[in-house]
Amino acid sequence: MSMKRFHGILASLVCIIGLNPASATAADEPGNLLDYLYTVTFIEPGFTDVVNPLFTPTSGDPHDIFRFDGSPIGNGVMLSGESIDIEPLSIAFTLRGDGSTYPLNLAYQTTGFDPEARYRIELFESDGGGGVIPLASDRLVLGPAGVEVNQSSGTPSLDTILGVELGDELVIGDNFIELTVGTLGVLEDFGNDDLGTLTVNLEAVVIPVPAALPLMACGLAVFGLFIRKKPIS
Repeated sequence: MSMKRFHGILASLVCIIGLNPASATAADEPGNLLDYLYTVTFIEPGFTDVVNPLFTPTSGDPHDIFRFDGSPIGNGVMLSGESIDIEPLSIAFTLRGDGSTYPLNLAYQTTGFDPEARYRIELFESDGGGGVIPLASDRLVLGPAGVEVNQSSGTPSLDTILGVELGDELVIGDNFIELTVGTLGVLEDFGNDDLGTLTVNLEAVVIPVPAALPLMACGLAVFGLFIRKKPIS
């Protein structure tokens, strides 16, 4: 084997090993929820669905949807103090107790909606051609912090909203989350608005694009060229 051929084989092997996706470091960072587009729908039996069309969320105040914000849900569904807030790793629902006494605990009130009333938030991403498609399957997962329930304007407590069970009132799907609000109880806060905030800590899992595959294939091709037999002259 000539020294030139040996160096060529060595270079192609280095290319193959170094660019092997299996040896590459996977993304550590969870996907930022602000990188996606959203629609929010309020569904209540007996009424027409109320839909906030596709929008891009922003971090911090003001929240993404709130009372009298000019949107269909903000103007037509939410009560004073209620909101939906999308942050990099969470989606928070601030709800108001404005209905009857919560049957399982007299210190709480229901939200006043039909028991099957719910919010549905759907996530979309770019299709690469100027349009959008639903977030790919199995991308949306519950983050390490799970689900937190806090009083929105007081000392954090895990008891200000009752009746939330993951997989029942709170469903996390492939590209959506759905929260049934009609059966929840919100702690009555005498002298103040009866508000509670339910925060769903989420991760839109980043799937690393195997950009090294074409280069790896190139390395294999080069390797093949160097090891093939010379034609007989």
